Amino acid sequence: MSDIHFISNTLPESDIDLFFGPMSEDDVVIRFDNNVDKWMHTILCKAGIFKSSSQARNNGWNKLVPKGFTDFRIGKKKTRIVILNDWENWNDFFRWNK
Repeated sequence: MSDIHFISNTLPESDIDLFFGPMSEDDVVIRFDNNVDKWMHTILCKAGIFKSSSQARNNGWNKLVPKGFTDFRIGKKKTRIVILNDWENWNDFFRWNK
């Protein structure tokens, strides 16, 4: 089973290995734009977890992409989603559940 890793396009490429590595060949890395992809339903739809943003919103994902590091599993297949977004202070950094 592959993991899906999201990283903000404002963070350096070196942060992929630092925060997500080591990764398997099946793992997917998706860069997202904080100005465009502010909502969880948008990035989960882009990753193929949901067929549409409406479906994601109806499943409770109508919330902003969290700041810092977030790690959780989603769906029947328990796909691992890992998000690294900009953060303002270290109190915002770690989130382990949705």
